[in-house]
Amino acid sequence: MLDADGRVMAVLDPPGSKPVDPLQLTLAAPGPDLQPGATVPADLAGAASIVPRLPADLRSKTCSLAVGEAGQLTMTMCDGFVIDLGSPDRLRDKLVTTIFVLNTRPDDVARSSGLNVGDPERPVLIEK
Repeated sequence: MLDADGRVMAVLDPPGSKPVDPLQLTLAAPGPDLQPGATVPADLAGAASIVPRLPADLRSKTCSLAVGEAGQLTMTMCDGFVIDLGSPDRLRDKLVTTIFVLNTRPDDVARSSGLNVGDPERPVLIEK
């Protein structure tokens, strides 16, 4: 379990256990074996910093967050819709754009499998 700054809060036992309200974090490769109080690598810390920024309505619909090999971030909604955030910079802008598209284009979103907000000024809905 990580806090918003990327510090290990606890190591769950047995491995693979989940906290009460988990947002599953998946990695391209196995993560480091760290003890409570340690700080995770920058790409994991970037992913952990997203969670407290998620508005409640978006957080309640998000089931997992993935960190790719180059630190690229992808959120998967519980209904399978995928939001490609790209690199962990400009996260506020990317989340604002995501919420705007989800709220103002529901019909287009329903016909799509995902949304790319790697460039928040040019969001792209991905066709199913």
